[in-house]
Amino acid sequence: MSPFRLTLFGGFDLRDGQGAAVSIRSKKGRCLLAYLALAQGRQTHRDILAELLWGERGDAQARRSLNQELYRLRGLFPEQIQERFAVDAESVGLDDGLFEVDVAGFEGGSGAADSEIAALYKGELLAGLNAGSEGFNKLWFANAQAGKLTLGQGPTASDGSVEEDLSGTTVITNASFSDVGSALAFRVSGTRGTSSGVTVGGLFSSQDGLSRDDRIRYDSPTLGGAKLSTSWVDGDEWDAALRYGREFNGTELALAGAYWDASPTAQKTGMAVSASAKAPFGTSLTGGYSVEDLEATAREDEEFWQVKLGHDFKITDIGGTAVSLTYAQTDNAGATNREGTYVGLAAVQNVAKIGAEIYALFGQYDADLPGVVTEDITVGGVGARVKF
Repeated sequence: MSPFRLTLFGGFDLRDGQGAAVSIRSKKGRCLLAYLALAQGRQTHRDILAELLWGERGDAQARRSLNQELYRLRGLFPEQIQERFAVDAESVGLDDGLFEVDVAGFEGGSGAADSEIAALYKGELLAGLNAGSEGFNKLWFANAQAGKLTLGQGPTASDGSVEEDLSGTTVITNASFSDVGSALAFRVSGTRGTSSGVTVGGLFSSQDGLSRDDRIRYDSPTLGGAKLSTSWVDGDEWDAALRYGREFNGTELALAGAYWDASPTAQKTGMAVSASAKAPFGTSLTGGYSVEDLEATAREDEEFWQVKLGHDFKITDIGGTAVSLTYAQTDNAGATNREGTYVGLAAVQNVAKIGAEIYALFGQYDADLPGVVTEDITVGGVGARVKF
């Protein structure tokens, strides 16, 4: 007899052997468990799960979200049940027989009478449970030996290539830190608020590949921690990226590099690299660099680079805490001889039981513009993200 019974027709209902309900607050957590339970006894590649549930995010962020959700999901069960989650660096699965699933009984019949089988159907599969990802609506084909082919709107191969980050603070700050205060304009020093006409968003850009678009994307199988990706984008743009992630004696390592060609539509090409390493004691070091060659404008190349020092630790039973310090610089962004620097401090507190992250940020932008002196821009704030 299976230790748990999972009902998926008509919604989501999980009960233990005594009939007591087991609550999973996160919708993504429920979808993840449903997928794994329907594939009991088989391993599913992490990239497939990340694409299915977090396909609207870049690869690195999607995999981190999967890791976090899987950690929370396993923590809901006793230790002897956690051991029956078959988890490794590349795939996730459940031991066969861990969950008795109504869908399996409906499909196979299990020797039951037709009336008993019909009684299992209580409504649409996972009715009312929307995981909120494009992954459920995209066309994709995956094979462990051949890789994965994805068609539709979503992240291109180069998207996120400058954002590899193991600091634990990406909920509020990553290579796209300029999203905070992007519309604020630098004001001319010595005046009563005269605008320079240059905004934070116009001066600071991580130039993170071809972003998200309508594309055909191929991802190779992960071999030894490495994966090659390429995509063709609407408008005859294309890109290619190589990513690597492994753990060595407790030290985590994540690397990415990409090249993109947007010359048919935007007359530019670019490349990006990023790396992040996290020691077993929680300290991490992250760096990223990107450059775009604006071939048709006779301008200097636009460059971006950042370094981040982070540390995560546990000072309370409610969840882990992470802090980070970021320094970044841009050159020739938007026009030749424009430079910008950024310094930011961030903190994130996880509240595991309710799937929440509470965060705070303090940062300062400085602009060096030709022929004008501007005031620095200081930003800050606190907030929370709750995963349902």
